[in-house]
Formats: sequence, structure tokens, C-alpha cells
Amino acid sequence: TPPDYPTINPSHQGQESRKGIGGLRALGAASLLAALVLVPDSSASGYTVHGCRWPNGPGVDTIKANYIYSSASPYYIAAVNSRSAWNSAQSKISFTAVNSGQRVTMYETNLGSIGRSGLSSWSCSGGNFVAPVTSRWNQFYTDTYDDTAKKQVMVHELGHALGLDHSGSLCGTAAIMYTDDYRYFTCNWSTPKSDDATGINNLYP
Repeated sequence: TPPDYPTINPSHQGQESRKGIGGLRALGAASLLAALVLVPDSSASGYTVHGCRWPNGPGVDTIKANYIYSSASPYYIAAVNSRSAWNSAQSKISFTAVNSGQRVTMYETNLGSIGRSGLSSWSCSGGNFVAPVTSRWNQFYTDTYDDTAKKQVMVHELGHALGLDHSGSLCGTAAIMYTDDYRYFTCNWSTPKSDDATGINNLYP
């Protein structure tokens, strides 16, 4: 198993591990490297944040998200349901579907055998996201997932797109931000949990 913290790569952040591979991620943006403290999270209890969030102001409570492919895609339902899962959570932030002007872009692509079922990338300036955040399914793994398994990957990635880092413990502290897909395949978690909602409500008071 690769180490929890490979060399920091400013272009890849909030990386999600696939089922059976734990703790892979690369955190930070060039402007934030000195300010970030990396703490192992796969067994953490309580939410954690990665250091970037959407700025206060109009639209901060309703994040515009776009799924770039048509309703004919086998990932379309998962995209819709992942947004709805956050909208049903007890948090102050919700997602709305748009065709342009989005803050979050979702799509599927084959990233190969990288040990991650999903991956989110972003730029950060002064602690704030620079739109858009890109959240992807890795089809190398997720093409074999059913709709709910696909959904839980994107629910996790949307958590990164709001500012959450990995947290929770397997089938213990309930968090969709637990680091790998065992949260679903072992614990049957596919929606934001209390730990996730608490994190969002504290990140966006």
C-alpha cells in the first residue's frame, strides 16, 4: 500500500481512495503549502477541513454544480442523486444544477489504475476556492459500481468541493468523508452523515 502522504502535487487535491486502498491523497496549492499542516486522517474522529472554502457573499449557500454529460450517461442518475444527498443533509449548503457559471463541474473519465475511485482538483487563493472545482469519477473502477456506489463516490467528492477533508473511522464515526469506498461496501454509507453536516455548518456559519 502506498504511503498516506505522497509528494505534494499542487494540481491534485482531495483524492478519494478506491475500495481496498486506503489513505491516498495529495493536498495543498502552491499559495497554501506553508500554511497547511498534514495530519493522518483515516482513523480520525470529527470532521476536518483542507483549508479552502467558498467565499462569503451571494450564492455561498447554494452552490452551482454542472454535470457535463447528457441524461443518457450511466453516471447521470448518480450525479443527480449526489447533489440531492447533500441537499437533504442537515447542513446550510445546498447544490443547484446549472448549465453554465458553475462552481463545481462533475464528470466521469478513465484515470487508470491510480488507486482512487474519484478525484477532485481545485485552485485556492487566500483560503477561498477559485471556481470551478472539478470532481471526477474514475471509470477504471466505477464503471462496475451500481448507481448507489457511484453516488457515494461523488457525494464524497462534493464534500471536498465544499471544503471538507477526510475524516471519520470505518463504521465508527459516521462520515461520508471517510477516506475509501469501504464506507459504502462495508458500512453502507452513501449520504452525508452528522459529522459531515457539522463540518459544513462550522465552515459556513
